[in-house]
Amino acid sequence: MKSINDLVLLVALLTPCMPKIAFTSEISIYPIEILLIIMFPFIINKRFLLKKTLLAFWGCISFSTLLSFIYGPIELGGAMRCIKGIIYIPLIYIAYTSKKYSYDKMPIILILATIINIVFHYSQGYSIINVNIWDAEALMSGLSRWSYNISSNSFIVQGSGGTHSIWGNYCVLAMCASWLAFNAKKIKKLLFISSITATITSLSLAVSREAFVVLICVFSGYFLANSIKNGRVRINSKAYLFIALIVIAISYIVIEYGENIALFQKMLYTVNSFQDSGKEQNMSLRIGAWTIFGLSLIQNPWAFFLGYGFNRENYTTCIADVVNKTHTDFVPIPESFFIQSLSFGGIICLIYAIKYWKHLYCLFQSYPYRISRFILIGLYCGLLFGSLFSGAAIISDLLYGQFLIFIGFLRKELITKYNINKL
Repeated sequence: MKSINDLVLLVALLTPCMPKIAFTSEISIYPIEILLIIMFPFIINKRFLLKKTLLAFWGCISFSTLLSFIYGPIELGGAMRCIKGIIYIPLIYIAYTSKKYSYDKMPIILILATIINIVFHYSQGYSIINVNIWDAEALMSGLSRWSYNISSNSFIVQGSGGTHSIWGNYCVLAMCASWLAFNAKKIKKLLFISSITATITSLSLAVSREAFVVLICVFSGYFLANSIKNGRVRINSKAYLFIALIVIAISYIVIEYGENIALFQKMLYTVNSFQDSGKEQNMSLRIGAWTIFGLSLIQNPWAFFLGYGFNRENYTTCIADVVNKTHTDFVPIPESFFIQSLSFGGIICLIYAIKYWKHLYCLFQSYPYRISRFILIGLYCGLLFGSLFSGAAIISDLLYGQFLIFIGFLRKELITKYNINKL
């Protein structure tokens, strides 16, 4: 059984290097998901605290989704997302019981995934310079948007949106794993620096402002860990030098090549939008989505308790009257993890979503090594900020799976090395 678990974990770790497999226009899966479906009955009976919270969270969404199929349109993609959310949960257990793999393998896979991403992008005829930031296919946001279509024997892009925040947040997560491994002297400095380079390169070639915020929070955590002790500011020359070198390198790249870098183009667009009109389109659409959802609860009070389900067609139908009355521009899904939790599964689902983040904070803040703990808390704050205001990348298959693996690895280290059990 251990060898099978290690195989599942290896395939899961390599998922950022893989495209999905497309069966229909709505349904596409990673190879790891096939293995998880097969292994799920044998693993789900294992006990660990976060399993109950995640099962309850996805259970609420699945129940609401099934109800939506009864009184509304059926969306297969929504049903598949519920299944994916549940079958990924045992990755925590597989990771923390593995004796063969730990988070020191994540930076290697990050570097490999970055190289594969660039090569694959070029093979599809796209460039990394002078990119049209409004062309989702032209942006290098990982392979999770690409699927291998079995029937046509070709690679296709599914969906109209991008996966920039998913890919970007994964890169920052893997970089944090690299940082922890380096602090624990599990990897060499060259591999650590290479992982930071891969992360910054990946973020530069995508347009994820959310992931950029997470990156800033992580570096801020490192800076604070080296500068503040017992409530006093202390100058740590190594920390300042490290931050200074990063800032100088990024500044030089932006000044010299900024107009050709996708992320810089998006930042520039954001600044210009606020200067010209006092607002930014994507943010306005998000605020519009939150407004529409709030008004829809007044019209459909039952949705506060039951939710609309993971069913975008049903949600669009239920809010149609509100949209017609308000004439508000909005995105079809309320882009906030917590509002989506309420929208998809009702108030009980939202409670478990909050509980999930509480568990994560208890886990991260329990790490005994100061610098690593502050890095983890920086990661937590960045991901929480994005989940509040940007979207639900934290439960999107690629990031969701890698995050659960990281949690499992972290739990294993806390228990085996420090005898700390916070999850």
